[in-house]
Amino acid sequence: MLSTRPGPRRVGAAVSRLLLSGATALAIATLAACSSNYNLGVNPSLGIAVNVALAVSGGVTELYAGASTQVTATVSNDPTNAGVTWSLNGPGSLIDATSTSVVYVTPPASPAFAGAESAQITAVSKANAGQNAAVTIVTWGAPVITAETQFPANVNVAYATNINIVGGVSPYLWSLTSGTLPPGLSIIPVGTAVQTISGTPTTVGTYDFTLEAEDTAGNFTPPQSFEIVVKPYSSCILSGQYTLAANGFRGGGEYVHLANITIDADGHISGEQDYKDGNRTTLNETLNSTTSTCTTRTTNSGVLTLWAPSGVLDYNFSASPPDSNGVFHTARLQLIGEAGVTIPDEDSGSGELLQTDASALTGVAPTGNFAFGLLGVDSQALHYGTIGAIGAASGTFTGTLDSNAGDTKAKAPLGGDLTNSPTTGTISAPDAYGRGTISLQAGAGGSTLVYYIVNAGKYELMNADPTVGTAREFGYLTSQTGDVDPTTFDNAALASPSIVSLWGRQGSIDPVTVTALGRLSGADSSAGTVNLVLDTASQAHDTDDVQYAGQAYSVAASGRGTLSVIGTTTRNFVFYLDGVSNGYLLEQGSSSGNSGLLELQVPPAGGFTDTLNGAFVGGTQFAMANGPIALQALMALSYGTLSSNYESGRFAIDSTGRGFGTVTLTGVGSTADVLYIVSPTKIDLMNFATPNGLNASISWLVQ
Repeated sequence: MLSTRPGPRRVGAAVSRLLLSGATALAIATLAACSSNYNLGVNPSLGIAVNVALAVSGGVTELYAGASTQVTATVSNDPTNAGVTWSLNGPGSLIDATSTSVVYVTPPASPAFAGAESAQITAVSKANAGQNAAVTIVTWGAPVITAETQFPANVNVAYATNINIVGGVSPYLWSLTSGTLPPGLSIIPVGTAVQTISGTPTTVGTYDFTLEAEDTAGNFTPPQSFEIVVKPYSSCILSGQYTLAANGFRGGGEYVHLANITIDADGHISGEQDYKDGNRTTLNETLNSTTSTCTTRTTNSGVLTLWAPSGVLDYNFSASPPDSNGVFHTARLQLIGEAGVTIPDEDSGSGELLQTDASALTGVAPTGNFAFGLLGVDSQALHYGTIGAIGAASGTFTGTLDSNAGDTKAKAPLGGDLTNSPTTGTISAPDAYGRGTISLQAGAGGSTLVYYIVNAGKYELMNADPTVGTAREFGYLTSQTGDVDPTTFDNAALASPSIVSLWGRQGSIDPVTVTALGRLSGADSSAGTVNLVLDTASQAHDTDDVQYAGQAYSVAASGRGTLSVIGTTTRNFVFYLDGVSNGYLLEQGSSSGNSGLLELQVPPAGGFTDTLNGAFVGGTQFAMANGPIALQALMALSYGTLSSNYESGRFAIDSTGRGFGTVTLTGVGSTADVLYIVSPTKIDLMNFATPNGLNASISWLVQ
């Protein structure tokens, strides 16, 4: 419901009322942690069950202040019926606990309780402490409209944005209390906590307005101000200079693509690109600035069309929210076919668009200490990784690197496996677009790379050997900053938690994807030990929440480190740091070529919770198979629910930023998923493989 009443606000009496989420039938809460996917089942509405299943009365997982609900547990493999023990993390209290049930009571209503808070109820099997489950109950207080920067709009282009209420009792009466919406946009009153402003704008301009809402209990939200800028039809939502990096599958095999593009005020694109797949290598191509275009399709999404002498490449894009100055710093990409042309089913790719720092385009060859990481496939389409560190000066460099290309493959540019191998080479000065080349020698061979500058500390890399059918590699070169001094590292360089991500695949024909996410923490620099939690997704064998305590590691002054992980087998890793708890790693001797990243974990203010402010854009990162490859616009993580127009999921997120649950993707189905919050503006999300052959993958969700 909507009114345009600017009149006085009144405070209604607090009401204790259940907010139902879904049907009133009994729902099973299926969030758990264990050491494998044995007895794992997916319930799309509530999560994953692993040997302990929780049922919530009436399926209710959202409660108003002062309400209560009963949670019951059923334990598999419990021959003595010992049941469970209960614990609570978050507001409220547990009462009347037994070995099979407990009653959760939310906090009482109070003027200070506004918005919502999450309470996580965990049940641990008495017979086996490794079997557990958790369910998240969202407790709603007084209603609040969340403040979010709105995407700009274009004249005659469809637009939609959501304004959200947190807390209160539905339905709601929304009010436009001041200002005006852009002509052509309107609020369709539905009375829910998510209010959509949509339509097709007709007039260029900047439009400021204020919204307020009253819930059914008579509680008013504080007024919240918003602004929507409407641009001309020809303007793309993106403008300025960007570095494009994408990889995937095209023409029957893997491809890699780098470019630097400038999008002008009329949506025309100029720049240059490098492209390589199994059938052709096209280097240093100038884009046609007349036919290359950026077009807004709706809200924060559109199409990049890149024309060059070799042909055309088209990408869907979805932009992350702009900063306070209206500047877009990043977008996610997905390969599509050109207009009127259907690309083969095996043609699919994804990537990222990062704003280029024009001040870094000095035309001078990079100097200083750098770490780098590459992953890709050799000439036989077998996967591997190469990582290292170099010191560059006057157009030359020296350093060391490691590779797990495998001595039996030996089709990679540098040959087979390499361990702490000396490397030398040259690095050219970049051109006006920030493009340069690297000639690298190590082991039994050499490699030709091209780089594009993102900023003074970050470069995108790809293999640029012009010979058709040679390796396709893709990665980053980043400046090193030591923890001892600007150029020196020691064991204290792992002092902060770090998120581990690994990409790999078994075989070259119909390969099995192998991906992993995890978290390093609790490093003891004097003892040289660190703890690891690891989730691995493989169609051969999935494991989740595997705990490795006190694993041996060491870090050399160059930033090169080693880590031995001892479980049922011993796994040996090597990494190169570019900063504290950040850099590149690979698994030595890995048959699937496991390699990836270490990302410094930065907690939100107040610690990790199951809610992050603002909208995210999600997309597959470093695709290991040709599907599914996803692009998700305007995602949100709110009280354990991850949602977008085409994707939804439920997660139990712990105090380390790890969440375990399920995701349902339109057209694909439901999968078990794990996420790690890297920072307030980035989430790493991994879907586990499924018995019906769905490939595992890792997506990055960014703001």
